[in-house]
Amino acid sequence: MAVKKYEDIFEYFVDSYFNWSMNYTDLNDLADQYLNNEIELWIIPMRERVKELYELNNPQHIKDLVYRYGRRALNLEEAQNMIESLYQKFCV
Repeated sequence: MAVKKYEDIFEYFVDSYFNWSMNYTDLNDLADQYLNNEIELWIIPMRERVKELYELNNPQHIKDLVYRYGRRALNLEEAQNMIESLYQKFCV
């Protein structure tokens, strides 16, 4: 069985945690699961990526990434809320 390789740590989060079986309201719990289950080797790049995406202040970009990586359609408000929630969990 082939192991899936990810170009972006955010892709890994969307694909492995924020996948089709999860509800948008589960996002904070999913971030906690990531922080509790992953090793520092995966947590540090995720923190950096979340900070980078947050500082872009571009919800359309978040929306596009979530759709590309997980085929999930978010509206702009959900995309903005998503990156703000992730920033609070990973970076504050």
